[in-house]
Amino acid sequence: MDLLNAVAGCTFDDFLLTPQMSIVDRRDPATIDLSARLTPSLTLKRPIVSANMDTVTRAEMAIVMAEEGGIGIIDRGFRPGDIEPQVREVMKVKRTQHGVIPDPLTIAPEATLADARAVMARARVGTLVVIAGDWHLEGLLTERDLQFVDDPSATVASRMTPRNRLVTFTGRATEAEAATLAAEPLLESLSTRMKTRVGLRAIDGLTGTPTPFSGVAAISGGAEAATTVEWLLRHGAAEVLVLPKNAPSPTRVYIHWTDEAARRATLAVAASLLRHVSAEAVYLGIVPEGREGSGRAAPMRALLDARSDAQQYHGLEMRTELAIGETVSELTRNLSAGAAQMLVLGITDIDQAGSAYRSLLAGQPGWPILIVYRPTEGSLESRATPEMLASGTAA
Repeated sequence: MDLLNAVAGCTFDDFLLTPQMSIVDRRDPATIDLSARLTPSLTLKRPIVSANMDTVTRAEMAIVMAEEGGIGIIDRGFRPGDIEPQVREVMKVKRTQHGVIPDPLTIAPEATLADARAVMARARVGTLVVIAGDWHLEGLLTERDLQFVDDPSATVASRMTPRNRLVTFTGRATEAEAATLAAEPLLESLSTRMKTRVGLRAIDGLTGTPTPFSGVAAISGGAEAATTVEWLLRHGAAEVLVLPKNAPSPTRVYIHWTDEAARRATLAVAASLLRHVSAEAVYLGIVPEGREGSGRAAPMRALLDARSDAQQYHGLEMRTELAIGETVSELTRNLSAGAAQMLVLGITDIDQAGSAYRSLLAGQPGWPILIVYRPTEGSLESRATPEMLASGTAA
């Protein structure tokens, strides 16, 4: 019997799907393949398709279907001959939780916040790329930047996150490897919670004069991590996240700085991180072995000062601990004491990243380590400035 003739005129109530028994080796979803081919070039992970009806599938339903591994087919129930509304619905779906968007929505820095809100609402997106007239990247504007703004006539430039504060991603190899690192669960989770985008930038070797880095750079952990961190810091990166493979979301974040000059910046970065990560904050003060006999008053005072600064200036509640010994050994010991640990490390000397902390950065399986670099006046000459890099005078 021809299938189409058999179902002609039938409705949902005319069908009854009877469950059948099947045998699987184990109930691990990874071992069960439910994929089905929808078209010659499109395969669904789960054979679920929502109907192309105006009361069934619009952007919201299509997004949910895609997240579940199926697909939603946008209906054509719009004004006859008007394809724009349907295109907008498809665009909303395509721009939802997409890893890399090659053609993001843009807005000019002189545009008003009212214009930005209208674009976000129309396209159902939460981030706009701010582009100047010569297609120069100026920054990003997110929904969070528009909160608590009473003046809709204010310009985008007054509320956007400027380029030098954007979170960027750097991989030392091919773009494919960079994309793999960008998909790491912790980095993906952070970018989602912080409502920011991860940009891909591959580095073929650590030579030459690159475009200056800005914001946060992320690299893979391993034997060459210390060398890469040092190179990135010398070429403009202010923070570098060293990320081991498959690092879980941390439940405890240790905070340490090598110089009091880096305290304020390290606490600020740690507080920003912990606003988006549910973890315990612990400041670890370390006294070199041999100096503990000189009295505990100064180290204890430093712990209290650190805790007070964290609360007063950054709204960060953190516990404090005091350790005696060699810095790298104590950091390694504390990070190894539990699972899902992370370190925010503030430094003022780039050479420390390439020498003193080499073993910590190269540790296997390793821990996520966010290095915060703030040079002192005496160390500024060791860091190449963007102007130096642009003129080709940097080493």
